[in-house]
Amino acid sequence: MAKRNFTTVEDILINANPNNRKDKGRNSNGSVIFPGAQLGFDIGAMRDFVKVQKRSKGFEFQTVVGSADFNLDISGDGVFFLGLNVTSATPNTMFKHSLKLMFNEEQLFAKNNAKFLCPELNPNKDMEFFPYPRPMSGSDEVVLTITSTEAITLFVNTYYI
Repeated sequence: MAKRNFTTVEDILINANPNNRKDKGRNSNGSVIFPGAQLGFDIGAMRDFVKVQKRSKGFEFQTVVGSADFNLDISGDGVFFLGLNVTSATPNTMFKHSLKLMFNEEQLFAKNNAKFLCPELNPNKDMEFFPYPRPMSGSDEVVLTITSTEAITLFVNTYYI
């Protein structure tokens, strides 16, 4: 029987052996029965694996001079918010924006200069996103308030499980 509760791609590949399956995970037409079947896993193992994988959703906002609120509509099937990053087409203008993030009426940060959440400008450039972990309920209200001295387009990428 296939191992359950896979958490990494490496875990899947290490334990994968399609040669143990008589049908090699394919039907008589050669089509894959379900994703992962060709690796020798049952559908339950693949569902467990997919449930714990990181997802992301991107947003594009046109800022205004002054403050504006932007709703981050994160997927209703998300169970855990991991964090986010913010950038623009011209990252050197990021210092002209300050950010506030409200997560279900909890303030995660305020008056945070956008350059600190920009992968191109932050000293921790190796980070894919900046962590602000929070459990999610599926009907979360996540609002990013952007205060700008210059109107430009900002790109926000959120990460969740």
